[in-house]
Amino acid sequence: MRRTIGFCFIVLLLICGNQLLAQDHASIAPLGQKLVDELVARHQPELLGVALHVVPPGGTDSTIVAATFRIKIGQKSSCTDLWELANGSGAPALELKGGGGSMIKGALIGITAITPLRDRSGATIGLINMGLKFNLGKESEAIKFATSVGQELAGEIPSKLALFERAQ
Repeated sequence: MRRTIGFCFIVLLLICGNQLLAQDHASIAPLGQKLVDELVARHQPELLGVALHVVPPGGTDSTIVAATFRIKIGQKSSCTDLWELANGSGAPALELKGGGGSMIKGALIGITAITPLRDRSGATIGLINMGLKFNLGKESEAIKFATSVGQELAGEIPSKLALFERAQ
């Protein structure tokens, strides 16, 4: 009897957990996630991480729909990211991240690049947040790299809706 109750509890837990997991992953863009994973694999070590910010179909807010760090999927886009998308020039915006204190020229730092996410037709469908590994003083190289990564990704996205379709 005790085993039967335990077994029923485990089955119930698996069923409920599976439904919660399906709800949690509703905002994931399957093709988008595949593209993010492949992009990071191709461009390591310069590309540390990528997050795609898009308003999902039926949604109203821009959220992270695909990311290297999957725990970020489903989080709303920050005001800073959205401001850059709305008011930026279309070129990558860079934010330098370092260990604090004084940094000498040539010191290794992290750079966050924010650039528009475009589809093949050139339409802006969201934004890309990229973590880059570049040296201080090499910001122009980081901008070129982020631009080329954005163009490469755009060539693989037929449309915004395609990001949410099953990856092949």
